[in-house]
Formats: sequence, structure tokens, C-alpha cells
Amino acid sequence: MAGDLIVAVDGTNIRELELNTITNDYIKGPEGTKVVITISRQGHETDISCERRMIERVSVYHSMIEGTDAGYICIASFENNTDEQFSEALSDLMGRGAKGIVIDLRDDLGGSVSPVIGILDRILPDDIMTYASEDNEAENIGTVLFYQQDKSGERKYYYASDGESCDIPMVLLVNQNSASASEILTGCLHDYGYKVVGLNTYGKGIIQSIIPLSDGGAVEFTTAEYLLPSGYRLHELGIAPDVEVEPSEELLSHGADMEHPDPEIDNQLKRAIEVLMDEL
Repeated sequence: MAGDLIVAVDGTNIRELELNTITNDYIKGPEGTKVVITISRQGHETDISCERRMIERVSVYHSMIEGTDAGYICIASFENNTDEQFSEALSDLMGRGAKGIVIDLRDDLGGSVSPVIGILDRILPDDIMTYASEDNEAENIGTVLFYQQDKSGERKYYYASDGESCDIPMVLLVNQNSASASEILTGCLHDYGYKVVGLNTYGKGIIQSIIPLSDGGAVEFTTAEYLLPSGYRLHELGIAPDVEVEPSEELLSHGADMEHPDPEIDNQLKRAIEVLMDEL
């Protein structure tokens, strides 16, 4: 629970150890083996026996929106396999007759950028030359998804290349807590004409590197930034929605339900569905 403190592992006091040491040397172990975690909760210590196993975090939720031809995909975070989960969700919804998709990225703070490439590659065809130039050589490689640029101006481009695309309309739903990887996904699709609904995104478009120091500390500094196909720098600016929608009091009270989306409670989702229907 929130507020618990791990104070021992298999009877060994770990209070003075570093987090990485605790995790790697004490808590982690072969799948199927047991480990006893001692936690301190409100001054009382409790032993919890756990069986070690691989955990696949669910980062994508999807469903058909009742009473509509719209499918709903919520990306809660960007993990290593989020693009695979997205592709499975998209295929399932299209198989169930979805004629359009709302992609919900609200409160998605980002994560790994690698799955963003996979998701964009699944959606966009490989031969869009809108942003092709001699600089990025897109005409020889494929659709520009985004690129990163360091202080010296050196660039690394990412392209669509999987031979797949999805030709049904999609609308992106975002808010002020949509950041980093979710902004790259939103911004790229927006550059290629997809509508964005909700609130201006957070504005996190830089890459940090961490150098460990001998005393156990570290130095973190910015090494590059992400730019959209159009060259737009989203850092500190974010992505402005095409249709701005403030959350209703009811939505603020109940919160958005990513597993059971309800446009009767979620006014931002309701507006996104309306914009999507206009695209059909």
C-alpha cells in the first residue's frame, strides 16, 4: 500500500542499502521461488511471502463504445511491448466492426519511445512524402515519423517501414498530463492530419542522459530533443488540440474509466466521439 516501507528481505535488514542493490541482490530471483518481504506499515512490521514471476504490465485497454461504430483504445503508458498490445487491440476492434478509433492518451506521462515507432508505423503508410527532403532522405526510406536532434544539429530520423497501414479515421484525446512519448505520438499523427481533442499537452520533448558518479550520485543533463515531422519543437509548448474541451465537474468527480469508457460521464470522450463521427 502507499506509505509502506520495505525494511527487510528474507530476514535481512536492508534499511541502509541502496535501492538497486535491494532489488537486484535480494528481491529479484528465479521465477517460481519464494521471497519474504518485511514491510513497516504505520509503525507495525508485517511479513509478506511472495512468489517470484514475470509480470507483463498491461498498458493498453480497448473496447467498442456502446451504441456507436467507434472503437476506443487507451494507452496508459509506453512500455516495451505497448506497440504489440496496441496492434492487437486495433485488430480486435476492426474485426468487431469499428469504423473509427479514439486513442486516449490522457494522463499518459510517457515512457519508452521505441513503442511509439511501432504504433505510428502500424497506423501510417510507408510512402507519405509530405515532409520528405534532401535532409532526411525520406524518399529513399519512408514516411518520417519524428526525429531527434542534438546540440550540434546532428539528426537521427525514424521512418515507417513495416508495409502496414490503417485507413480508418482516428482521433487523439489528450490533456495537460499527456507528456513525452504520448506527445510524440499525438504530434506526429497531428502533422499528418489527424484531429486532436482535449487540452494542450504537457510539453516534454527532450532527452536526458545520466552519468553515474563515484560517490554514488549522478549527473543528469539534456543531450537532444525530439522534433515532429514538420520540424515543430514540442518542448515547453506541447500540442494544442484542434477542439479544446475542459473536463466537466462530473468527469473530475468520477475520473475517466479506461476499461469501461462512458461518454455520458466523460464529456471529453463524448466530444472526441463526435469529432470522430464527423470524419466517417
